[in-house]
Amino acid sequence: MFSKKSLMLILVLLLGGSIFYAVPSSSIRKEPVSRFERILQLVGEFLEEGHFNPKKIDDTFSKEVFAKYLKSLDPDKTYFLEADVVQLKKFETKIDDEIHGSKLESFYLFNKLYIQRVQEASMLYKEILQKPFDFNTDESYSDDEEKTVFAKSETAGKEVWRKKLKYMTLSTYVDLIEQQEKNKGKEG
Repeated sequence: MFSKKSLMLILVLLLGGSIFYAVPSSSIRKEPVSRFERILQLVGEFLEEGHFNPKKIDDTFSKEVFAKYLKSLDPDKTYFLEADVVQLKKFETKIDDEIHGSKLESFYLFNKLYIQRVQEASMLYKEILQKPFDFNTDESYSDDEEKTVFAKSETAGKEVWRKKLKYMTLSTYVDLIEQQEKNKGKEG
């Protein structure tokens, strides 16, 4: 589903949060195994040796990049499940190590889980939209990124998607009604 070019873009996004940080280079790098590892090492070298505002690439740096990357992939916490995030968290303090030549694993796991969850969501929304929404049901949906949490299960994730799609449908309807009201009297 994703091309090599898309995979490269995801890797660049992983590193995008780190573009503003650097540290003086003093370590000897291992020869990269894959081109993704080579790209990561080249970006790391640039950050360490060529940035105008160097910062130390360490565990604190890794945590910041991890958080930004996770948020960039799933800002409203609808794709990843809580278990996915727990699985990814093992790399929260390892990104700096990968930049410095350790085996690249975080990118591959992020990529694998993200592709899997996007594919599931594409099937899920089709299933959800086959039935009409019940707008007489009293329920709530929050699109506040800071207050939402990752779903604990696939069933809970499906419910989040259902509420999100219902909210989006209702929001679009309200916008259309407002536009219709604004256009009254302008016709003719």
